[in-house]
Amino acid sequence: MPKLLIVNVTLDHTNWGSQACALALRQILLEQVPDAELAAVPSGWIARRYSFDPHIRGRRLFKKPEFPHKQLLKEHQCIPEIADEFEPVAERWLSGRGGPGAAEYLEWLDGIDAVVFNAEGSTYRTNYTAIKSLFLTWLARTHRGLPAFFLNGSVTLTDVEAVLPAIVRKVLPALDGVSVREPNSLRMVRGVLPELDVEVVPDSVFHLEPPQAQVNARVDAWLDAQGLGESDFFCFSLSMLPTDLRRFRDSSATLGLIRSFLERVPRGVLMARDRKDQLLRRVAAETGCAFFGPEFGHEEAMALLRRAHFLCSGRYHHLIMAAIVGCPMVATFSTSPKVQGLCELLGDLVRPPFDPTDIRRVGPEMLVAADDACARRDAISSLLVERSAQLRAQTPRMGELVAQRLGA
Repeated sequence: MPKLLIVNVTLDHTNWGSQACALALRQILLEQVPDAELAAVPSGWIARRYSFDPHIRGRRLFKKPEFPHKQLLKEHQCIPEIADEFEPVAERWLSGRGGPGAAEYLEWLDGIDAVVFNAEGSTYRTNYTAIKSLFLTWLARTHRGLPAFFLNGSVTLTDVEAVLPAIVRKVLPALDGVSVREPNSLRMVRGVLPELDVEVVPDSVFHLEPPQAQVNARVDAWLDAQGLGESDFFCFSLSMLPTDLRRFRDSSATLGLIRSFLERVPRGVLMARDRKDQLLRRVAAETGCAFFGPEFGHEEAMALLRRAHFLCSGRYHHLIMAAIVGCPMVATFSTSPKVQGLCELLGDLVRPPFDPTDIRRVGPEMLVAADDACARRDAISSLLVERSAQLRAQTPRMGELVAQRLGA
């Protein structure tokens, strides 16, 4: 029975997409390696920097490497900051000088047959969790001889804070399988590693089937309770980029966009699971919309989107869930170009994403997209379901990469 260690399991995120992503990857691996035992390195452990690690209201207190923290707190483990530090840091880890986190990870590797980096969260800029996870995966492959894989992730490499290009060049060629989840990432990787054997395999969330009847019934009951049972409604969620809803709500272009949507569709549902998006609860009250919040899971979110006229969002996985259930979408940018890559995968069924920080300029075009979604809702819906099924059929490839290497 092979034992797989999944690095960066995101079930501990307060995020519908991250939770769905981790569950779906687990399904894929178990379907392709059916006798496997799965162990997990939680995302919260990956994000941990310091041995003293208090949380307040579920949020890590010492998250960023600010000067007082680095001077006063002991690191949980030594982590390389650039590619040239990988070997010296590995030597520290293997000689017992890497810190308590290093000892933990090396102990987790005992009895493991392969390591899978669930690269959800995006390899971009100087992202600490990406660099740490890449190092852990590389260490398992190069110093423990374990098959190792980079799966289910996005890669964004730029000349701004250009730390990751060298790390990607160091790590990915050492691995046994590499897949990225959209074409943008493929182009980024091939830009620095043109000879690397890397594949586009759609995000694991595409592997999920539409929600079952009992989930749909629960959401239908909620809609009835909100007075939406017989109403047409749209859904709206934020992106990871800032908006003008926090500081200037009285004159907010985002608020104006929501009200313009309400002139086209009688009711709205604002969706927010992430902590920083909870301000949408107040926005919902101010605009007469319903609020669909963290008490619901990702299956309920999909069931809600099944009924909506359209979704306006920059949340990558919200858009994937909308596609699965056939909900037309008005997409906006996120903090990396993964939404652009997703729209490319979906083809002409969705317009290129809009900039949510510049709604005063792009708002009229967003309203045209919303009008089109409403006018052609049924036709777009059936095509989205069909396209999602095509992408779902490709997702087992992530598990096949692992199974083939283990079989060899």
